[in-house]
Amino acid sequence: MAEIPISFETIKTLAQTNGIPSLGTSSIREIVQLVNKIEEYTGIKFIRMEMGVPGLPAPSIGIEAEITALKSGVASIYPDISGIESLKKETSRFIKLFLNVDIDPEGCIPTVGSMMGRWSVSW
Repeated sequence: MAEIPISFETIKTLAQTNGIPSLGTSSIREIVQLVNKIEEYTGIKFIRMEMGVPGLPAPSIGIEAEITALKSGVASIYPDISGIESLKKETSRFIKLFLNVDIDPEGCIPTVGSMMGRWSVSW
């Protein structure tokens, strides 16, 4: 397996050293513990999304958009449960640009909270 940027063997060794028998069945806390060890071992920093706080400064365009939205009363109403059409289209566009996968905007569904993908990896 190619190093992207960390070899699978490094990840496997660090996981086993830290008592994580399988990435595919690990809890979010175990994955966070492993990522902490990988950062420490390699010196490579990760964008952290496990708690919804990536550690990156908010761009000014986003801050201004939030201020405008709050001033327009958006915080006092719930959006349509099926999602905001323009956001669904941009979500579909983002997935195509970054993953080269075609997803119909109707299939882009708003959710609450964060989800951590499960990996199917066996040692």
